[in-house]
Amino acid sequence: MDTRVSVYYHSQWQGPCFKIANYGSVTNFAYITLSSGKNANDVMASHRFGNHCSGTVYDSGS
Repeated sequence: MDTRVSVYYHSQWQGPCFKIANYGSVTNFAYITLSSGKNANDVMASHRFGNHCSGTVYDSGS
């Protein structure tokens, strides 16, 4: 994808989050640190295209 994706722990684009880089990928959410300092997991509840999240940008492919 040619734009970042912001991934949020809670629905409605709220709570701790992280971003996936443009044209990037993330292979395992367990290695992701959220903006709250906790680790992400497979139950992240919502995502939004764009640079809306204040969290770190990740890309497992680089």
